[in-house]
Amino acid sequence: NQEFGPVAKTLFEKVSEFEKEFIESQLNKVKTAPEGENYPGPQGHEFYDMTGWALPFAYNLTAWWCEETPALTGTESAADAKGRVEKNSLGYVFPYSDQDDMLAAHELLTLGVKVSMTSAEMKVGGKTYAKGTFLIFAIRNGDDLAKKLQSAVEKYHISVEPLPTSYPDASREGPGNRLIHLRKPSIGLVVPQGAQLSGGTWYAMEQVYKLPFVALSPNGLFSAKSLNQYTVLIAPAGSGVASNTKVKDWIREGGVLVSLGDSSSTAATFSNGSETRSIPGSLYLAQLEKRSMLSSGYSSDSIAVLVSGSSFPKVRKEGGAVVKFANDDSKKLLTGWSWGEESDKAIKDSVWMHDEPVGQGHIIWFAEDINDRAMWPGLSKLFLNSLLIAPGN
Repeated sequence: NQEFGPVAKTLFEKVSEFEKEFIESQLNKVKTAPEGENYPGPQGHEFYDMTGWALPFAYNLTAWWCEETPALTGTESAADAKGRVEKNSLGYVFPYSDQDDMLAAHELLTLGVKVSMTSAEMKVGGKTYAKGTFLIFAIRNGDDLAKKLQSAVEKYHISVEPLPTSYPDASREGPGNRLIHLRKPSIGLVVPQGAQLSGGTWYAMEQVYKLPFVALSPNGLFSAKSLNQYTVLIAPAGSGVASNTKVKDWIREGGVLVSLGDSSSTAATFSNGSETRSIPGSLYLAQLEKRSMLSSGYSSDSIAVLVSGSSFPKVRKEGGAVVKFANDDSKKLLTGWSWGEESDKAIKDSVWMHDEPVGQGHIIWFAEDINDRAMWPGLSKLFLNSLLIAPGN
């Protein structure tokens, strides 16, 4: 009950509320044309391009509503705690739980540290390390490894632990087994004519992640020599990069193209299910494919994602879906507007993020531009994983 109370309620409430009169007026607009008519068709709805933005979902957080103010204990935050990295003859591990962990790994790569990730859970020295744990071997790095790790701890507050043993507690999965090795990335951001199409990603790379990149014109991607300078290209919708034959050759030779919000045909051949009246920017519950390395860093197998549009590509039986919607009748709309059963049917068994291996490289397709307006931090690890895990793996 304060001046900005309605704003706080709007940002934090999980369920979007619409006035009854407004809902009725939107439904009546649909009835302004005979069923099945496309032209001139029914009147357009009056929704904004987003109808759901609840911060708990946008940040991929579990949230509770408290009737009373809970007592807070302790004054030191987790970010204040800085551990001392002691020299270890075997190496070090640190978990992947938030985006700073991945950014710390990138920092170490730029310092010349050889960083690996576990591709399966392992039990070592009485501890269980999840898939996607960062692993750094002393034998693969120089004598200044502890010093470089210390700088990453102080900058990103990662939780580095010494590797206690090279032998697994159970089975044969231990350090040295089932690893992927990260490469120092060289990232190009395609900036088509009308730079606002890439503005959100430019902001995220420069101001949020602070990752170095080179802005590229689509017309400058016809030289193999130029393309070979990069491990990753980020392509916003409408860039037309995926149809470039030189880019296709570059992907087959190991390059990674990250497509944000473009047509799904840029990644692979999909079939589409039934269409729905256009969904105006709502948040839906999707499923993460935990077998994929691109889902590393997430503890849950579900995630909130932005959905808009009227037609959605179906999951391919050949695989590749990193984020998809369940093929069942479970409730998937989290917050925002949908057209009821019509939208539910269209979204069912569709794919939201797809990883398509092409030769030695990958095309990683996102249904939406997850950097748009910097509103969706809960999806940031999916984006970072595409830039830093996919190249070379």
